[in-house]
Amino acid sequence: MQRNVYILIMLLFVGNYAAWGNPVNFASTRYGLTFRSHTVNQDERTSLDLSPEESFNLKPGFSMSFDLQLFEANLTYGYVFRIILDEISSFDLITNLNTEKLNYVLSKSGRILKNCEFQCNKDSVTNRWIKIRIDVEENGIRCMVDSTMKIISHSLEGFENIKISFGKNRYSSFYTTDVPPIAIRDLRLYNNEGELIHYWKMQQHNRDEVFDLIGGKRAVVENGVWDIDGHVKWKHCISIPFSEKNVQIACDKEDGIIFIASDKYIYKYNIKSDQIEKMEVKKGQPYKAGGSQLIYDRVKHQLISYSILNDSLIFFNFNNGEWPDHPTEKLAVIQQHNRFVDPLTNTLVVFGGYGNHTYNAELAIHELDGCKWKIDTISSLLSPRYLSSIGNMGNGKFLLMGGYGSASGKQEEFPKNLHDLYLIDYRNLSCQKLTEFPAEGPIVYSNSMVIDSLNNNFYTLKFFNDRFHSSLSLFSVDLRNFERKSFADSIPYNFLDSESFCDIFLDKLTNDLYSILLQEKESGFYSVDVYSLSYPPLNWTDILQDKYLDNEVDSKRIVYLLLAGIGVSLILLLYFFFRPKKKVSNITTSNFSDKDTIGLINRKQFSAIYLLGGLQIFDSNGNDITQKFTPVIRQMFLFILLNFIQNGKGITSERLDETFWSGMDKDSASNNRNVNIRKLRLLLKEIGDITLKNEKSYWLLDIGSEVFIDYAMIISLLLEDKLSSNFDSRRLAKILELASQGILLPNMITDWIDHYKSDYSGKIINFLLEKSKTVEVQRDLVSMQKIADIVLLHDDIDEEAIRLKCIALYKLGQKGLSKSRFEKFRSDYHHLLNEYPPFTYEELIKKL
Repeated sequence: MQRNVYILIMLLFVGNYAAWGNPVNFASTRYGLTFRSHTVNQDERTSLDLSPEESFNLKPGFSMSFDLQLFEANLTYGYVFRIILDEISSFDLITNLNTEKLNYVLSKSGRILKNCEFQCNKDSVTNRWIKIRIDVEENGIRCMVDSTMKIISHSLEGFENIKISFGKNRYSSFYTTDVPPIAIRDLRLYNNEGELIHYWKMQQHNRDEVFDLIGGKRAVVENGVWDIDGHVKWKHCISIPFSEKNVQIACDKEDGIIFIASDKYIYKYNIKSDQIEKMEVKKGQPYKAGGSQLIYDRVKHQLISYSILNDSLIFFNFNNGEWPDHPTEKLAVIQQHNRFVDPLTNTLVVFGGYGNHTYNAELAIHELDGCKWKIDTISSLLSPRYLSSIGNMGNGKFLLMGGYGSASGKQEEFPKNLHDLYLIDYRNLSCQKLTEFPAEGPIVYSNSMVIDSLNNNFYTLKFFNDRFHSSLSLFSVDLRNFERKSFADSIPYNFLDSESFCDIFLDKLTNDLYSILLQEKESGFYSVDVYSLSYPPLNWTDILQDKYLDNEVDSKRIVYLLLAGIGVSLILLLYFFFRPKKKVSNITTSNFSDKDTIGLINRKQFSAIYLLGGLQIFDSNGNDITQKFTPVIRQMFLFILLNFIQNGKGITSERLDETFWSGMDKDSASNNRNVNIRKLRLLLKEIGDITLKNEKSYWLLDIGSEVFIDYAMIISLLLEDKLSSNFDSRRLAKILELASQGILLPNMITDWIDHYKSDYSGKIINFLLEKSKTVEVQRDLVSMQKIADIVLLHDDIDEEAIRLKCIALYKLGQKGLSKSRFEKFRSDYHHLLNEYPPFTYEELIKKL
C-alpha cells in the first residue's frame, strides 16, 4: 500500500511538471471575446461581468484599457461597457457604427451629466483593433480612442463600490440588452498609481468564465463567442449540391479561391468574402473519366484539366466560357491519385492511384508549358497504392504518407492499409523511407498535406475506409521524431471510394486550414462541402484556463508551485510511511467497497446505447456508429425507445407521422416513414439483439439482455429502490455512477423530448435528495458530494444540493473550495432570479 502511494504521488508530480514544462505556444493564435448582438434575441446576447461575486474597491481612482473591434451589421447600436458607481452613477461607452459614433456617457440617478462623442469613420475602424483607454479620477475622466483623447470634467464618488460589465447586464435599474456587434481582448485594470491589478486576456477560458492572469479574479461570460475556439472546432462554410458525380476541384491557395468544374458550370468560391460565383460553360467539358483532376496554374492564372491518358492539358477560357475539344477518355487507371504543382518549375506531379483492379506506383510529370507526360514507375521502391497523402517539400522532393494497396499492385493479392512515410525526389526517382507508423486500423488520408516548414511538421486528415459513414480527423506529424498528435474535432464524411474525395490546404490570406469534401449525400446526389479551422490547430484541453496558473504573465508562480509540489510530496510520503494507526471515525469517505463499483467505471462499448450525457451508440463489434443515425432516424428511434422505456408501450404509425411528417400528405408521410423504418432496422441489426417490430399497429422494440441502455438501467434501478424498504449501498453506487454521466440527451432540443427530460430530472433529483437524508449517506461525505453534484447538473441553483456540497467539502477539510463553490452558487442564483439566496454561507456552516 505504501509503495503504491509513493508511486502515485511521484507520477502526479512528474505529470504536472511535464504539463507545466511544455506550454502551448499561443503567439500565432487568434483570441478575443466576440459579442452576439441584435441578430439573436435578448436572451441569447452576450454579457461579460467582471464583478459577479463582489464589487471592486478602486478608490481613489483607476484606469481601464482594452482592444475593441467593431463589426458591420444592420443594427450596430449598443453598450460596449457600463461602469456602475455605488449603484447611483454610471459611466458608459456606447457605439453605433452605422452613425459612425462612439459616445462616453456619464449619468447620475438617471440624469445625463456628460456626453463625450468621438467620430469613427466606418472605413477606418472596421476590420482592425481599436485601442480604448479610460483614466477615472475623483475630479474627472480621461477618455481615449486610439490616439485621440478627450476629458470629462466632473466630480465623482462611489469608488469603493464599482461594478463593471460589457454588453448585456441585469443590474436592476442599470440593466440593458442593447449589445453592439463587437469583440474585445486584452482587458486590463490598473490602480491609480498605474499598477496592473487585473488582466483578462480573453484567450484561454472555461465554458462560462474567464480568470484574470494577475490575481485569478473570475469574470462570468454569458453567450460569448471565443475567437480561439476557431482553432479547435471545424466551421462548416458552404455546401454546394450536384446531381453528377466526380465534379473536379482545384484551389488557388494564394488568393483563397476554390474552383469546382461540373459539366455545365464553373463555380468560384471566395473564401474571404464567403461568396460563390457560377459561370455557365458554353462549350466542352473537362476530362471526366474519374481519374482526371483539376489544377490551378498560379503563374498564368489558368484553370487546367488533365488526364494521365492524354498528353494534352486543356485550359478553360474564362472570356468565352469554353473548354477546348479533347480526345475521348477511357476509364482511368489512377483514380484517387495524388497530385501537386511545383511552383518553382511550374510542373504538375502525379503519383499512384487505382483502376482496373490494380494499384499504381507510377510517377508522372508534366510541365504546364510542355506537351507530353514523362511517366516512370517506382513500384520496386514502395508498394503501389491509392488514398495516400502528398506534400511538396521543394527542391523536387515530396512527402508521401500511407494509403491502401498491395506489394504486387494486384487487388486480389492481399491489399491492406499502409502506414508508412516516404521522401521522394521526382527528378531522380530516389525514394527514402522515413518511418513506419504503428497500425491504427483501416485508416487512409486526404489527398494533400499541409507542410509547416517553420515548425518542421505537417498536417493531414485521416479517415476509416472500411465504412460509408466515416469522419475526417486532423492530425500532425513532427518530422524530427515522427511523433503524431491528433486533434479532437472531426468532420462527417461519406466515403464511397472513387465517388468521393477529400483534400486540405492552408489559405495564406486568412491563415486558415480548409478541408474540401466531395461526397454522396443521398443516392445519386452529391455535394461539395467546405470546412475551415483557424491555424495553428489546438485541442480543447489547450484552451481551458487554469485559474491559478498562467505561464505567460506570472512565470514565477510555476517555480513556487513546483517547490510547493516537492514539499507536499515529501510531507505526504513521510505521513504515509510513518503515520500511526488510527481508529475509524463514524464519518467515512466512502461506504461503498471497490467490489460494489467494479464494472461501473469501465463503460461498456459493445451493443450499447448511451443517452445520459449525450447520445452514443456502439455496435456489436465495439464501433461507435452514432453518426450513422441521420437526424430523422435518430429522433424517430429515440421517440420509440423513450416511450417504450417509460411506458412499456408502442407508438402508432399515425403518431409517428404527426410528429415527424406533419406537413406532408398521408401517402408522402407513409412513404417517408417506411423508408426510415427500413433504414433504422438495418442499423439496429448492427447494434445486436434489438429489433423494431409492429404488433397490432403499434411500433415497439424487442431488446435482448445483451444490449445495454444506461437510461433503461437507471429507470429500472429507481423502480427497484422504490419497491424496496431497505437501504442498498450497491444499488445506490450504481445509480450514482450512471447519473453522474450527465442529463438525458442534453444536445437534443425538440418539443417532444422535453417531457422525458423533465420527468427524468424530477425522478433523479427526488430520489437523491431523499437518500441524502439517510444515516448511511450522512456518514459518507464522498457519496454526499456526488449526490450534490448530480442534482446541480439538473438544477444549478438547487438550495438543498448546495447545502450538501458545501457541508461535504467543509467536513473533508476543503474549506476554501467550499466557500468558493457557495459564492458561485450565490452569483448564479442572483443572475437567474435577480435576488440572492435566503441563506448565507456563514449561516450554513454555523449549523455544523
